[in-house]
Amino acid sequence: MHRTRLAGLATIICAAVNTGALAQLRIVCWNTHEDGYSSSLNAGTELVLEAIGDASVNGIAKPPDVLILQEMSYGHGAANAFVSALNALYGGGTYARANQQQYEYNMPVNVVYNTTTVALEDTYYFKYSTSPRYTGRYRFGVAGYGDDADLYVYNTHYKAGTTTSDQNRRADEAWNIRINADDLPASAYIIYAGDYNARSSYEDGYNNWPNLVENPYATIKAASMPPGTSGNGVGVDPINRAGVWHDSTIFRDIHSQAPGSIYTSGGMDDRYDIQQVCTELSDGEGLSYIGPGVGDCTAGTHSYHALGNNGSHNLNQSISTGTGADPNVLAALETASDHLPVILDLQVPADMEVDVGTIPSQVIVGATVPVDVTVTNVADVDVVVGGDELDYALGTTGDVTGSASDTDQPLGGANTHQVNLAAGSPGGKTGEISVTSASQAVANGSSATPVDFDVLGHAEASFQSGANQDVLDIDFGTIRQGRPADAEDFDVHNLESTPNYTAALDIDSVGGTGDTTVLTTDLAPTSGIAAGGSAAFSASLDTTNHGTFFAAYTADVSDEDLPGAMAGVDLTLDLTATVSLLGDVDLDGDTSPNDIDAHDINTLRSRFGTSDMYADLDDSGTVDQADLDKLIRDIIGTEYGDINLDGQVDESDYVVYALNYGQAGGWAAGDLNGDGMVTGADYTIYGANYGFGTGE
Repeated sequence: MHRTRLAGLATIICAAVNTGALAQLRIVCWNTHEDGYSSSLNAGTELVLEAIGDASVNGIAKPPDVLILQEMSYGHGAANAFVSALNALYGGGTYARANQQQYEYNMPVNVVYNTTTVALEDTYYFKYSTSPRYTGRYRFGVAGYGDDADLYVYNTHYKAGTTTSDQNRRADEAWNIRINADDLPASAYIIYAGDYNARSSYEDGYNNWPNLVENPYATIKAASMPPGTSGNGVGVDPINRAGVWHDSTIFRDIHSQAPGSIYTSGGMDDRYDIQQVCTELSDGEGLSYIGPGVGDCTAGTHSYHALGNNGSHNLNQSISTGTGADPNVLAALETASDHLPVILDLQVPADMEVDVGTIPSQVIVGATVPVDVTVTNVADVDVVVGGDELDYALGTTGDVTGSASDTDQPLGGANTHQVNLAAGSPGGKTGEISVTSASQAVANGSSATPVDFDVLGHAEASFQSGANQDVLDIDFGTIRQGRPADAEDFDVHNLESTPNYTAALDIDSVGGTGDTTVLTTDLAPTSGIAAGGSAAFSASLDTTNHGTFFAAYTADVSDEDLPGAMAGVDLTLDLTATVSLLGDVDLDGDTSPNDIDAHDINTLRSRFGTSDMYADLDDSGTVDQADLDKLIRDIIGTEYGDINLDGQVDESDYVVYALNYGQAGGWAAGDLNGDGMVTGADYTIYGANYGFGTGE
């Protein structure tokens, strides 16, 4: 569609030249007095065109968007000159003219338009047998808007003169224009512009509408139509100034002819040049005339005016006798044409932009999940009155709840509303967030955002895969001091509460109490344990020191970090272990080397040749003499020969040796060399160590 193309082109051009906002429209009607085959402009025309763009009304000053021209030369020469002059002001390629033009005698009509703001979609010329000239009908698309915002412009140079015949022909022309407009859509936006050549809104002409005051002004405004027509396209005078305009001081401020005496004598005394708008353009909604009392338009001044005329000039004299513009502009108006340009501004429809905040793909059951929906009227205007307000309604369906309705003015910021995702039960959820505008001819007036999200059940932490277990006891049993203990592995599971719709599990923190330097674990904060999955951990025992130990670890768990996440039941890991004293071979609970006695020695001797970890003191893999040596010398702290283990090798040991001499089988007191017999060889050991611990 032309709207997209225009919007892109406008961005490029406006970056280079100041053509004003793309939206609010300036419509200009001008009888240019470019007769014959002229391809140049009358003196002062360029300055007048610049003044049209500089004219500020209601804070709007912008170049013309549609320039409706009468009394143009044949062969497009003058129209091309207008295009060139405007492009010199506002940048090459900004303006273009209608390609089609009627060539019949009597001063053709044409249009020149701003290609960055409007696109000429259709050109149609027509006349009837009694019409002196062709009427042009142009359909313009407005940049950024759809076909329902199209603007139809009728460009007519009505029959001049004051005779009854002249009046009849003017009325007939207007009648044919209304018949033509009746075929347009009932909601069409229409401007009836041109040189009306009528001295009064009350003059009467004859045609097929009996009992009506029939002239262009009144016929365009007529609410009734001949049989067989629907009455579409009823016109309105934007400034509502009906009356006898000719030579009237009362209407001096709206006269448009003649600004000077170069082309036409008589001075400023007639309202020949008129723009009437249809009722659709005078209700303050959508595309609409900007002026006070127009619907809800807040403009304080009528944008409709004849350039340079503020009513201060002398009646029947040149425009330069007044103060309606800078003197150089007034002088240019006198030489550019025998008519003043008549200007009006149109507000553009609202342009809706909807921004839906981030919708999470997953939430936790029971969550409250608000989603922001921001609605903005982005009509590209300079001032608020340049655009229609945006009236809209927000609604939701499916698993989304919430509604709202509001209004946003252009340049008014934005309105933010909240809708909520329904998260009452686990499962896949869908819905829609829709915003629709009832504003007339609104751009982008319908927005629908599909919503798709999953609601997950809560995670469930457990030490078991098939059942909920919140406490795990691990007992390492009794381990000999210094001997490495095997790590005890365990898993933390996330039980699946709802198949395919269960939140992942987070271990948020782990704290321990008790003997946490002896009994340790790598249980640590972990994110994203999938539903039905697990994370592996282990517990370890440090056997450096002997004793009975206990440690308790608490893991704080929760759902993964999604809306609605909650803390779960803590997991508790209890670890216990006993580390026996090195040398406590019989495991009777010795807590110091002084507690180790002959029974430990006897037990160790009884386990010679085995791999018993409590007797294999040097961790060689076999209990042997070396372990016995270690027990007696390194742990008990004595020597062979201290048979009664009193810390001294003396005569009392000999007594024990003698009592057991000749004994065999197992370990007997006095069998110092461990050969299974108490013999003289044992005495030799005793003798070699005699005096140990005595100070001798």
